[in-house]
Amino acid sequence: MKNLIYTFLFALVLTQASFAQGKGPKIGYINMEYILENLPEYTQANSQLETNMAAWKKEIDKKKNEIDKLKKNLEAEKPLLTKEMIEDAEEEIKFQEGELFDYQQNIFGPTGVLMSQKNNLIKPLQDQVFNVVKDIAEAKRYDFIFDKSADVIMLFAAKRYDISDQVVRAMTRINKKEKLSKKQLKELDDLEAKQAMIEENPQLTEKQIQAEELKKKREQMFEERKQLIEKQNAEKEEKKKKAIADRELAKQKKKESATTPAAQKQNENTSVIPQTTATDSLATPKQETKIPVKVDKAEEIKQKREQLLEERKQLLEKRKKEQEEKRQQLLDERAKKMKKDTTTVK
Repeated sequence: MKNLIYTFLFALVLTQASFAQGKGPKIGYINMEYILENLPEYTQANSQLETNMAAWKKEIDKKKNEIDKLKKNLEAEKPLLTKEMIEDAEEEIKFQEGELFDYQQNIFGPTGVLMSQKNNLIKPLQDQVFNVVKDIAEAKRYDFIFDKSADVIMLFAAKRYDISDQVVRAMTRINKKEKLSKKQLKELDDLEAKQAMIEENPQLTEKQIQAEELKKKREQMFEERKQLIEKQNAEKEEKKKKAIADRELAKQKKKESATTPAAQKQNENTSVIPQTTATDSLATPKQETKIPVKVDKAEEIKQKREQLLEERKQLLEKRKKEQEEKRQQLLDERAKKMKKDTTTVK
């Protein structure tokens, strides 16, 4: 009780300091029992404890029945027993009762097996919850966060200050993080950010929320377009390098073929042929074969450019359709939530 009074006095001093600086304190609260009940790990640990408790209670009931049986037998046989035999029987009953008491203390006492198992199974979950609460408090700049299920007496607490659901979502996300893909993690982050924005600013209108969503979608589209352009530029650069390498390889092969004995003999046979005029040189097969090659390459580049433009168009349409579906899904979820809140208020 003394620690609780000191806590409230400290909170009061900090609150007055916050008001003196021209701003009020940011306060939130959690319900530890609600959070633990929504964690599968706690349910599993609690189920294991209940199973163990049932076994211990069964053993205690068995010992009690044995002691009751000894007492009944003693009462029935007292007229036939000597004083020493009666004292021995009573001593045995006391010994059995003492063993039962020690067993109960060993199991259910302050330092018993039950408390030890609770610490081993449940305390790690509580520590994890405290760490998540600390992270939320630091990220969202809370001044105080109380536990509604603890000894703090809360005569009234507005629902908008309850961050229990945020803690549950954070715990669930931590446990599922390794199982989710990057895309699923991003969608979960976006959904949590939207829910946090609504929880922190309940006065936001639907129009404002839609504007924020459109802004984020626009930024995402710009980023995707930038990545697509960078990809296209990289592909063009790669094709250019490949074309240069192919030309160099062709030159090298031509040079190597010119140095072979057959090529040298052919050069000797053709060395006596008179030189052709400029007009004749333009009509040689070598000059005629270059023109179709250039035309074919230009046509090939044109086709590839058209193909890239078509792929880009299809990609943008696909992105637009996915974003529209996500937007409609978020709007439906919000409408359901608002309908549910309205029903609850009524």
